[in-house]
Amino acid sequence: MDKFKEAFEKALKGGGRFSEVANNCVGSCVAQFDEKCADVVIELANWDTSKVREKLLRDIDAHVASVREAKISELTSSYEEKLKLSLAGPVEALLDGANSDTWPS
Repeated sequence: MDKFKEAFEKALKGGGRFSEVANNCVGSCVAQFDEKCADVVIELANWDTSKVREKLLRDIDAHVASVREAKISELTSSYEEKLKLSLAGPVEALLDGANSDTWPS
């Protein structure tokens, strides 16, 4: 899981699209997991790797969702601030330029 987090963070910093980066990192991590599990031979125990794989996928999905939520929140805040700054000047000018007849009582 730590390797996935590191690879995912590094790929995100590389500037790729979020969904593309997430899909590539998940695919790579799961492929590595499957490859390493195929190399493991446990003769005495009938070890089923599917449960471990499912848990890994759940953990990865939870991490991706958490990062996605943080990125969306960050982008929303950034664009709200930009919108506020771009509208503040024109709206202030309109309100300052209004005469006494603009707002009848």
